[in-house]
Amino acid sequence: MSHHGLLLTDEHLQMLREADGKVGEGRERVLSSAERLLDEPVAEPDLDRPWGPYLSCASERMGEIQRCSLAYLLTGREEFHYRAKATVDAILAWESWIDPCHVRPQQRFGLMTGIVCQSLAHYLDWCADAVDEDEFREIADHHRAKAVEPLLHDMDIPKRFFRDGVNNWVAVMVGGAGLMSLVLMDREPMYEHLLERCVFHLRRYLTWVNNDGSTDEGGHYWAFGMEHALPLMEALRVNAHRLPGALRWRSAHELERIPALAKTAYFPLYCIQGDTYVVNFGDTHLREASRMEAPLRCLAGRYRDPHIQWLADRLASDSPLALIWHDAELPSEPPTDLQPSRAFHGAGWGIVRSDLDDPDGFLLAVRAGHNAKTHCHRDLGTFILRAARRGLIVDPGCPQYCDDYWIHGAFTYGRETIGHNCVLIDGEGQSRGEEQRAEITRLEDLGDRKYMTVEVRAEEIGLALHRRAFDVMLRETPTVTISDEVRLTRPAVITWLLHYDPEAEVEVREDCIIIRNGPVVLNICAAPSEPVSVRVEAEHEVPFVAIESAEPMDYATLELACSVEA
Repeated sequence: MSHHGLLLTDEHLQMLREADGKVGEGRERVLSSAERLLDEPVAEPDLDRPWGPYLSCASERMGEIQRCSLAYLLTGREEFHYRAKATVDAILAWESWIDPCHVRPQQRFGLMTGIVCQSLAHYLDWCADAVDEDEFREIADHHRAKAVEPLLHDMDIPKRFFRDGVNNWVAVMVGGAGLMSLVLMDREPMYEHLLERCVFHLRRYLTWVNNDGSTDEGGHYWAFGMEHALPLMEALRVNAHRLPGALRWRSAHELERIPALAKTAYFPLYCIQGDTYVVNFGDTHLREASRMEAPLRCLAGRYRDPHIQWLADRLASDSPLALIWHDAELPSEPPTDLQPSRAFHGAGWGIVRSDLDDPDGFLLAVRAGHNAKTHCHRDLGTFILRAARRGLIVDPGCPQYCDDYWIHGAFTYGRETIGHNCVLIDGEGQSRGEEQRAEITRLEDLGDRKYMTVEVRAEEIGLALHRRAFDVMLRETPTVTISDEVRLTRPAVITWLLHYDPEAEVEVREDCIIIRNGPVVLNICAAPSEPVSVRVEAEHEVPFVAIESAEPMDYATLELACSVEA
């Protein structure tokens, strides 16, 4: 069988066919998932979804094409090619490759288009010997009309993401387009020009990663961006001999030399416990993290990092890219030599942990930065607290996407301050903007004793300073002392919010607040500087305890002595 070799050499392909151990297990997971797809219909858009039904469907179809196409390449079984082709035919039948939810004025290329492009590139690459000339031309014609011409239109004006904005959109839009350019450039010289432009914007995305390896958008969009950026980065490396001179001169085949990329896998490493992504600030879901295996495998192999290999081992998935990028010769080592607590100042996330390898371990995280970051919420100074795989003080995570959230800017509980563990000033929360800022001013890990401090300033609502200091003691019964100092520019009623898991139970006693989540209990003893009232508001999607000053004031402190029993 022949193939274009975007990501695989002949030697690598033969290794995947013969491998045993963890690589062999990964191969069998891919083949099993492809086998199941043989009995399933091609994914169709769920038009009842409130947002992005075609975008979501395109992602599902990419998964189908990747799994069945690679299964065909590994086994030669025609039924895998037929199943992949059925999904390709369904994609070609779409009149447009941009989801109506993502259409903006004068914009013709979007996230869905980038996903479709990557899907077609994998199909043409891995099913190369089964695709005849007529089918190849049909795919190329659809790609030119529905992707290339729209992409050049948006680049030539240029639109925001091809001008000054950078986030996951850039990676998704140029990742697939760049792969298709590599597939087609030997046939049409114009694809060399398009590839050069895709590489330019890919470099913009990769250099947008913060110096400490973090990204402003959090875990969900770290994975989304990387799973589209890294395939193109790797394809450029594998196909260095085919690149136009202008790209070789610009070291397009050596983008892994961008310094922050060697650190970026440590961002999810600190946010994952066991196999679950748990630091879910902003538009990030608290969910199992198997989606991250593929980019982690790529980064582990590229930087020969045994700690990231260890993390990827815990996230065993059926991702074809995870299989391709799994380096069997790279050892897997738990990160016992690393400090378990770290501040990612680029993203503004501070994370304090008991350790990095125990799924039942203690975790405390805070959010700083500013409120204009992409996919952030109005939640500077918020924090989460976890122990024994249970959320004790929780974040609402990613709200359900809909027109009200993205287009109309309507009130959304999960985005506003009231949905987070912050303070309200006369019932008012933070707003979007860079002028409202927070900084992690201290993070110190002394083993069983750990300290973290965050300072928030939002003078627009009268908050001159909210200093929140955490003192963590990890003994048989872990304790956390939270010392809050609030300074206002005017007298106002101050409300402290503590959100808990909807499945948990809360009890307010005269001397303490008790939150029970399964077998784990959080006891909170409050010591305010001024009289307060305590109430529970359980009717919200994520309920909370409110501690509120009895009178308006311009300065107050509140100490919360917390103990965790598991």
